[in-house]
Amino acid sequence: HPKTPDKCDPSLTLDAITSLRGETMIFKDRFFWRLHPQQVDAELFLTKSFWPELP
Repeated sequence: HPKTPDKCDPSLTLDAITSLRGETMIFKDRFFWRLHPQQVDAELFLTKSFWPELP
């Protein structure tokens, strides 16, 4: 399993970035960060916690 990504890692490469309903979602491996305009820091989630039907 991929390890939890460190958003401060200077060598971090991302898989995808998108915006949805005013939020920015940044994907890496089986995780994604969710950034809302009123929040200072992004929250980290497992992708399956939002989209359990994805492989």
